[in-house]
Amino acid sequence: MKKLILGLCLISAITPSFADDAESKMNVVKQLYTKQGMNNGNAMLERLASVDLKALLRKDAQASNGEIGCIDYDVVVQGQDFNANEISRSIKYTALSNGNVQVRFKNFGKTSTLQYKLACTANNCKIDDVLTKNGRSSFKRELHQCLSN
Repeated sequence: MKKLILGLCLISAITPSFADDAESKMNVVKQLYTKQGMNNGNAMLERLASVDLKALLRKDAQASNGEIGCIDYDVVVQGQDFNANEISRSIKYTALSNGNVQVRFKNFGKTSTLQYKLACTANNCKIDDVLTKNGRSSFKRELHQCLSN
């Protein structure tokens, strides 16, 4: 009986932290899809990025010398142009069991699905990667490879 009570206490202690963590992650990702976030695209992504991802984004900006570098599109909306109203109306956020936050939206009639991988400390979450193709393609890895060439 004591083991059962101890087990239930542990489960209840863990569950709120998972919910809080998922909510914190979701709130960070939602900042990207506000009007201000979409109007600032990759700059907003950089502001919310982990140290590693931010370093890669800055390296690309420096290497490109004001021209188009490895990143030739807005990562957040998966294109160069966007319809903020359509994205806002269609966007769905989902906390996934692997800890990522999935975002699905329509932009000019095309559905995009992204997974945001976040790195969290005690009270702060930062975007560490953007995954496409059902989590099989890593923006961070592709950017690193491009910058290495």
